[in-house]
Amino acid sequence: MKRENISLLLYTFAHFAVDFACANLIFRINGSFSDEALLMLTYNFCAFALQLPLGIIFDKLGRNALAAAVGCLLTGAAYLLGSVPMAAAVVCGLGNAVFHLGGGIDVLNGSEKAAPSGVFVSSGAVGLFLGTLCAKSGAAVKLPVLSVLCLSAVGIVLLRKRLFGDLRSENAEFSLPEKSVFAWGALALLFLVVLLRSFAGFGMGFSWKTGFGALLAVSCAAFGKFFGGFASDKMGSVVASAVSLGAAALLCIFGDNIVCGALAILTFNMTMPITLRKAADICGGCKGFSFGLMTFGLFCGFIPVYAENSLSLSPLALCLLCLASLDLLFAALCLAKRGRSGRN
Repeated sequence: MKRENISLLLYTFAHFAVDFACANLIFRINGSFSDEALLMLTYNFCAFALQLPLGIIFDKLGRNALAAAVGCLLTGAAYLLGSVPMAAAVVCGLGNAVFHLGGGIDVLNGSEKAAPSGVFVSSGAVGLFLGTLCAKSGAAVKLPVLSVLCLSAVGIVLLRKRLFGDLRSENAEFSLPEKSVFAWGALALLFLVVLLRSFAGFGMGFSWKTGFGALLAVSCAAFGKFFGGFASDKMGSVVASAVSLGAAALLCIFGDNIVCGALAILTFNMTMPITLRKAADICGGCKGFSFGLMTFGLFCGFIPVYAENSLSLSPLALCLLCLASLDLLFAALCLAKRGRSGRN
């Protein structure tokens, strides 16, 4: 097995562990804080919005595995601050951000294909769901969680040194995209695609998403991200985007049917690795910046949900959002291609 694939497997497992730990902690402590919505906003800001400035730092630092390991430890340290909910939310969010950037940049560096990005992000949805479930059930998981996070941190560092010789990463020399209207235009459109996907994802409140249906929905989201990268590598990003978002738009109309709704969630999530890979390709020497820009889009998509406290979109609205995402993604891919042609 290639060393990049071994590293990917460890990062994917650690991603599950970090997201499990974050969800478990936040949903355990939010009941003890007077403003639960503010606590969630603080956590999400630290976990997602801060990845944008931190990404630039990590691009220059060139110690991705060390950053991922520190992220695991910070997430674990947040459990020691459980009696101070806001402090725990901040540290937990920072741990999440630092891990995602360290692992994400390494995964993007390891291959020019989209599949590894899809594999890496897919485990997070499962971790969030199970972590939330354990918190709501009151299961005692603190010690196992801390143990797994510490072992993940040690494993990431030791594996990096074993496979690659030291902790220095193969980051390209830091450089923002060339001053090209096509490159920056493509990045802006990819940002909007992620924002819409985040907003629509929160709004997929299909009637069957309870009990087994909730587990099915999470599984479909994870499999969609997992297979989306492989589909892009096999069919090309344009065809894969058209098939996935076109199918999602149609299926959303019948989303209250459990089969159609589950397939809508699966196909809708297939473009996540496509946006990550394309943004990284455009940015070149600043993959952390590109990763952070996409996660900032996720945070912006969460803001309307925070403002309304809940969100449930109609089938027609979900269909239109899928089609809008498809149009924006097509435009982004065309601009990115035009930018490459202009340089050649």
